[in-house]
Amino acid sequence: MDLKYIIELEGINIDIQYIVEGTEVIWGMPIGKLSETESYSPKKHIVFYDEINYWSKLTLNAEDFAIFFSENAHKPCCAFEKQLLVKKVVVKENYKKGDIV
Repeated sequence: MDLKYIIELEGINIDIQYIVEGTEVIWGMPIGKLSETESYSPKKHIVFYDEINYWSKLTLNAEDFAIFFSENAHKPCCAFEKQLLVKKVVVKENYKKGDIV
């Protein structure tokens, strides 16, 4: 599968992404508009979907962070204007819909 068509859904995790250095674009999508191409992987904690024509663009710079819940599909590692080195920290926390965060 070509990386440009991979969209992640965290399944049972909250995905927290913090940019240490650089700029990254992450595309976000509501899961209701996606078609699943690979089932949920308990080992990797992700589901893969086909590319779609609807998304929201989130640009993260150094010291910015984003939080993705299980209903938020996202496509990370997209370039901002040109390919740049990005250093980031990703934390995954177990979460079930309805849990208090």
